[in-house]
Amino acid sequence: APPKWVTSIDAFRSVPTDLAEASATGAVMTFAAIVTCSILFICEFSAFMTTKERTDVVLDSNQDSTLKINFDVTMLDMACDHITVGVWDAFGTERQNITKNIVKQRIDHKGQDKGHAYTEDELMELEHSDQSFSADELAELDSDWSSSSDQFKHADFESVIQAHDFTFINFYADWCPHCRMFAPIWNQFEEAVNSGSEEIKDADNMKANVRVLKINCVDFEEACVEQKINAFPQIRLYRRGVTTKYDLFQGGRGNKEELLNFARSKISTRHMHQGAHYHEIFAEGCRISGNVEVARVPGTVHFQAAHTNEKTLNLAFTNVSHKINHFSFGEDPTWGQRLLPSQYRKHAAPLDGRTFHVDKFHQAPHHFIKVVHTRFDR
Repeated sequence: APPKWVTSIDAFRSVPTDLAEASATGAVMTFAAIVTCSILFICEFSAFMTTKERTDVVLDSNQDSTLKINFDVTMLDMACDHITVGVWDAFGTERQNITKNIVKQRIDHKGQDKGHAYTEDELMELEHSDQSFSADELAELDSDWSSSSDQFKHADFESVIQAHDFTFINFYADWCPHCRMFAPIWNQFEEAVNSGSEEIKDADNMKANVRVLKINCVDFEEACVEQKINAFPQIRLYRRGVTTKYDLFQGGRGNKEELLNFARSKISTRHMHQGAHYHEIFAEGCRISGNVEVARVPGTVHFQAAHTNEKTLNLAFTNVSHKINHFSFGEDPTWGQRLLPSQYRKHAAPLDGRTFHVDKFHQAPHHFIKVVHTRFDR
């Protein structure tokens, strides 16, 4: 056997037999170690894969002088020839009729109505369809302008005309002998029409809103001068919406039937209550898409109706209803929106997929968006 001092330097000593034998205690400790390591691994992996949100407000480090605006807008009732794109910014820079990087695509309406211009009667019906007056206002508008000292103001001739489908007016002067002779006939006619005992119907056999009144040109000289009254009595039939045009009565003044026949002959040609509705003017719409580069300052981008070399639009009655397919800022983030946290995706393009209908004349939707440069880091 080798000396003891030799065995004392053995680097490959054997494990005692007691430590190499399996035991219940060792199994419990082994299972506890496996569970502990598994829990630690799962926690660390979950922490690595989970995004922890933190918001920091910092100065904008973006040094770009311009900002790209991406858009895809469908004008539902505006032909491509009549749509222009323009921008304006707080520096006073204005660019009209931009065509670079912009594509216009003609689209058809769905449905049978292929578009037609509004008739004059339709415009008047739609303009005044929701008109309403209080009892005091109606009394003012329906009253005779006989004296400047009565309880009414008699200050707005235009409002009187706009308050009725038709207004039959007798311009007279107290000193005029012909006016005094005609007064009883006119009073009979006025009472018959205003009380409703004599109905006057339009071209659609609907009862027209006709008001008969008289104006004393001695007390209301200014109104008569504006209407260019040059003889007395002068009897005119005004139609709502038009104060510069009228039908002049030149028939006999011996009885009220002459006045009734004249009123019926004129009013029966007009379609005042045909159930007019807002409809397409053009036979097509336009989808306009592209992008524009603008200064990184407050400003506007506008899509507007415009005249062409061949046609002049009545801009007050154009329909600018539209659908925003896409509208965003910066490099088009369509593909990147999927990577954003769900609560932030709707803020990248808040107008996408929304439709804005205009159901009144003289209206155009304005959209206000506050653009904030936002960076997401993982």
